[in-house]
Amino acid sequence: MYLKRSLLHGIVTVPLLVGTVGAFAEFYPWLLVPAAVVAVLFWLWRYHRVELPASAARLLAPHLWILLVELVPWCIFFMVAKYGYTPDIMRYSALTTPFYGLAELLAIAQLTSFMPALMFVNFGAAIIAVAILAVRRQMTVHWSRAATASVLALGLTIGLYGFGQYQHHLNYVDGADIDSDVNADDFLPFAKHSRLVRVAKPTTRLTGKLPRLDGATAAFPVYAGAAQALYPRMSRTKIDNLVQLNQTDEAYANLVHNYCDVAFAFKPSTAERKMAKKAGITFHYTPIAREAFIFFVAKNNPVSGLTTNQIQDIYQHKITNWHNAGGHFARIRAFQRPANSGSQTVMQTLVMRGKKLAHPLKAEEIDGMGGILSAVADYENGPQDLGYSFRFYTQGMQQTKNLRILKIDGVAPTTANIESGRYPYTLNLYAVTRGHERRQVKQLLAWLQSKQGQEMVRKTGYLPVTH
Repeated sequence: MYLKRSLLHGIVTVPLLVGTVGAFAEFYPWLLVPAAVVAVLFWLWRYHRVELPASAARLLAPHLWILLVELVPWCIFFMVAKYGYTPDIMRYSALTTPFYGLAELLAIAQLTSFMPALMFVNFGAAIIAVAILAVRRQMTVHWSRAATASVLALGLTIGLYGFGQYQHHLNYVDGADIDSDVNADDFLPFAKHSRLVRVAKPTTRLTGKLPRLDGATAAFPVYAGAAQALYPRMSRTKIDNLVQLNQTDEAYANLVHNYCDVAFAFKPSTAERKMAKKAGITFHYTPIAREAFIFFVAKNNPVSGLTTNQIQDIYQHKITNWHNAGGHFARIRAFQRPANSGSQTVMQTLVMRGKKLAHPLKAEEIDGMGGILSAVADYENGPQDLGYSFRFYTQGMQQTKNLRILKIDGVAPTTANIESGRYPYTLNLYAVTRGHERRQVKQLLAWLQSKQGQEMVRKTGYLPVTH
C-alpha cells in the first residue's frame, strides 16, 4: 500500500499541487513555502492510515526514484543546452515532468529554471511527512546498506544539479547595469532639447541631394551633429530617413548595398570586409576623430593596469583569477560585447591580434512573451568584473564615477597619450564611403576634417585627427 500510494501521488497528485501553488516561483521564490506546506499536509493525510515500512531503504525508495526520474533528465537537457536556459532545448525537459500543472505550462512556455526547485519540494515534503509520522508512531526504522546506497544516489543527483548551476554561474550573469548604448532621442538633429553640439556659423551648407548617413552607436553624436550643422532644417520624418542609427554591422551592410552614402565607424570586421569584397566594393576611409579603446574595472578593484599579454590570457581563460593579475583572490568575470559590434571588432583585431576569444558571458532576460532570451552580457561593474569599450562612453554619454580605467602596458589613455599614439589601443573613427562620391558627400567629408568640423568633434567627446 505504501509503495503504491507513494508512486501514484508522488508522480501525479503532489506535482499537480506543488506545480500549481508554486507555479510563479520563477518570479516570487517565497511561493515555494506554501507549496511545500501544502505538499507536507497532503502526505500526512494520505499516509495517516498507511502502515509505513520499518526499512529506511523502502521508505526512501519510491520518492528517491521519482526525484531521479524527474531531475536527472532535466540535468542532461541543461548540459546539452550548455548550462543555459535555452528555450529550444530546455522546453523539452518539461516532457519528463508531465504532471506539474500550471508550472508545467509555464515550463513549456520556456520558464524552466524553477522546475528543479519544485522537484525538490515534492521529494522533501514526502520525507518530512514520513519522518513526522515515524516519530509520532515511535517507529524503529532499520538502516541498511541499501539505505546508504539510496543516500549516496541522492547525493550524486544533488551534486549533478549543483555542478550544472555552478557552470551556469560561471558563464551567465543575471542582468546588466552598465552598457555602451546611445539613446538616439537625446541626439536628434534640430530637436529642441537635443544634446548635439551646435555650430553657430557653419562654413559649409549642403544643398541638393543630401548624403544618407548611418553608423556605429558611438559615432552617432558626431554624424548627427554634422547633419544638424550642414543640412537645411527639416521635419523629423525627413531627417530620420537621412540620419539613421543601425550600429556598426548593419551600417556597413547598408553602405555595401547602397542604402547609405557614408558609414561612420571604426575599421570593419573580417566578415564585413568579405561582404564588401563579394559585392565588388572597396571601402574608402576618411579619418575624422581619434579614439582610445579602454579597459575598466570597478573602483574597489585594486588593479590599476594590465599588459596586453595579460588581457589576451584573461580573455582566453588562461588567467581566471585576479590574484594572477595583481589583484585580490577572486574569479575574473571578463565581459565582452556582441559579435560584429564596433567594440568587439576592435577587441578581436587590435587587442587579441588573431588569438581566439573564449565564449562570452551571457545574460538571460525574460522577454515580453514570457520566454528567456540569452545574449552577450553587458558589464555590471562588480568587484570581479573586467570590461572594455571606447573612451568616449566614459568621457561623455555614459559617465560613471565608479569605474577605474586601466593603464595598458603601463600607459594611461590620457589626451596626450592618445594624440601621440603612445597609448597602445589608439585608433581612428572613420567616415567610410564606397568611392566615387558625389559633390555633397565630398563637401561633408571635407568639412569634418576642417578646423570647424574638428572643433565639433572635440566638443562631442572625441579627439580631433588634425591640430
